[in-house]
Amino acid sequence: MLVLHNTYWVITGSSNPAVVVSTAVQTHTPDPPGSCLPGIGCGSVSEPFSTRSLGSATLTAHRDSCGEAMPCQAAQSRYVVTVVVTG
Repeated sequence: MLVLHNTYWVITGSSNPAVVVSTAVQTHTPDPPGSCLPGIGCGSVSEPFSTRSLGSATLTAHRDSCGEAMPCQAAQSRYVVTVVVTG
C-alpha cells in the first residue's frame, strides 16, 4: 500500500505492472472536519499494490499544489519509490 500524507497527491502507478501492479483505485481520505485549516490538503491518498514477479518497478506520484493557491517547488511536487522484488 502506498500512502501519501496530503490530499493533493495523484498516484500515477507502477512503471512495471508485470512486477508491481495496482489492485484497486486510489482513495483520497481527508482529515475530519475541524482538525485542519481549509486549503492545506490535510489527509491522505492511498493505493494498494501487489507484487506479481521478481524484478523492480518504480511507483510515482505528483502534485501541483502544496497548499491553497501555493504551487509546489520542484522538489516537493514529485514522489518516487523503487520497489525491488527478490526471491
